[in-house]
Amino acid sequence: MNNMTALPSSIEAERGVIGTILNNNQAMDIALELITPEDFYRENHKVIFKALVNLHEKNAAMDLLTVSEQLKDGLKEIGGITYLSQLMGAYTPTSNVKEYALIVKDKSNKRKIIKIANEMMLDACNNSSVEDILNKAESKILDINSYKDSEIVTAKTVAMNAYEKIEENYNKGGGLAGLATGIKSIDNMTGGLEPGDYVILAARPSMGKSAMMLEISENVAKQGKSVLVFSLEMTKEKLMNRLFSSLTKIPLERIKTGELTSPEWNKLADAANFICQQKLYFDDKGGQTVNEIRSKSRKAKLQYDLDLIVIDYIGKIQGQGENRNQELSKISDALKNLAKELKIPIVVLCQLSRAPEARSDHRPMLSDLRESGSIEQDADIVITLYRDEYYNAETEEKNIMEAIVAKSRDGKTGTVKLYWDGNTQRIRELDYVHEGSYNPEIFGRGE
Repeated sequence: MNNMTALPSSIEAERGVIGTILNNNQAMDIALELITPEDFYRENHKVIFKALVNLHEKNAAMDLLTVSEQLKDGLKEIGGITYLSQLMGAYTPTSNVKEYALIVKDKSNKRKIIKIANEMMLDACNNSSVEDILNKAESKILDINSYKDSEIVTAKTVAMNAYEKIEENYNKGGGLAGLATGIKSIDNMTGGLEPGDYVILAARPSMGKSAMMLEISENVAKQGKSVLVFSLEMTKEKLMNRLFSSLTKIPLERIKTGELTSPEWNKLADAANFICQQKLYFDDKGGQTVNEIRSKSRKAKLQYDLDLIVIDYIGKIQGQGENRNQELSKISDALKNLAKELKIPIVVLCQLSRAPEARSDHRPMLSDLRESGSIEQDADIVITLYRDEYYNAETEEKNIMEAIVAKSRDGKTGTVKLYWDGNTQRIRELDYVHEGSYNPEIFGRGE
């Protein structure tokens, strides 16, 4: 360790950035897209750049006089007016400030990586668990902000991209603009799940949220897409048993006990073989924070080229805030931003409060989500589930699930009625069941 070389830095690039801004204030807008005061290696450069940021936020001029006044008693510590004058002499054309700022950012990120490595070494020496060390390091590494170019684009660029997407949909024969859930009546209303969509699937307990989540995950995987399921409440083994039951039409209770006939064992083997061929991934660790989920999702996106993330459910995500409502708002906002960042839809399950129980009509309403932070406002699509049979044993709508599309930014709203089989956790289009023509190709062949 004694022979360790100096930490990565470029004093010349740091001087060049500050000097250019002092000579041409417009360069500050370019620099701020790329770096912060903490990215500077020399302490006096951090202090000076922080002063420049403060002046910029006030729309004040940034020159020798204003910076000196901003620093006040700290002026002497950074080298005085003499050093500021020297920095002005490090002027570079404004067009070069981006390259200088990129160098400063690159060196800063390398120092962060070295710091993380040192922290890992100390944690290992302090007998922290390997899992904790790796999770902590992975989260910090993924949070290092690499350079991203300006996100402001011209109307021409947006128009051409949108036109190409419309043309692509036309060449595919029209139909859905987004990812199909496999439930046509829902897809026809929403137009499918588009990249960046934040989708809420909400209901009271025992309505079939997890079954719907698995139905969508299975259907998307059948399209050759890659799906990551975060199950924060149910173990992955229990989820798999539900998948087996849905695929084989063998009651879940008998799947769990293994009391199967010889033909049923063959069906189960076929189902297991089919699932093994799908790009389905599961994470059932409980008590995860939104930062953990974000870190794992970023990594999985790179590793598996994810097309969809499903989270069961938001109430089990740990958060920070003055109250649970505030925590859920922060979690919801983070998940919405994650969907936009990864450019894939994220479906999040949400358990509704007891509000529907207090009404004579127990069907969920969009307003029932208002007790769950900002979820209602954040969501692009909200689908609530209702089964009258749960409340009314004498109902004529037995084995019927209502999927209520309560919000759809770019689609329609309304209610879809589906077939529900609680014994096998199956959800299917109602018209297929009524007509007796439903014959799914579960394993790539008719049953």
